[in-house]
Amino acid sequence: MVIFLTGEPGSGKTSVVDRLARKYGPLVGGIISREVLGEGGGRIGFDVETIGCGYRRVPLARVSSESKIRVGRYGVDPLTVQEVVVPAICRARPDQLLVIDEIAQMQMSSPVFCAVIRGLMEKGGLPILATVHSRSNPFTDALLARSDVRVFRVNPENRDQVRRAIDDLLWHTLCAAPK
Repeated sequence: MVIFLTGEPGSGKTSVVDRLARKYGPLVGGIISREVLGEGGGRIGFDVETIGCGYRRVPLARVSSESKIRVGRYGVDPLTVQEVVVPAICRARPDQLLVIDEIAQMQMSSPVFCAVIRGLMEKGGLPILATVHSRSNPFTDALLARSDVRVFRVNPENRDQVRRAIDDLLWHTLCAAPK
């Protein structure tokens, strides 16, 4: 079972995934992206948190970064993607739900990240819950168009309803299915 959440920035994709990851705890592995706010409350970057494989929270992108890899106003740290994000995804066990927050420009700046996601989708068999950015891109457009995925479009008005629907699917996959 593969579930993708897509929607505009601020729609609640990460909130939905975070609540479900916390609920299912040890049955979950992967990554969650976090906003980093500056002293004035404005967004200055993003961190990545690993879950289910030993906790780490490391910078992914910052406004102040001198990285040559730019996504909007943020400089992306390619080492974070290759040394934290990709290994956390690859360590997911078959009995875990793999959470990937998010499949978007910052993460896709790494060809290794894209290859890992492509490989997971081709191999199949691993339950995946991932957020996917809403901008049109050949890589993510192809993921969202796959016939073997469930796609939920999230917005601030429906995010609780979407969370409940996904929770029901996850419960039947992770908890009620015979092992």
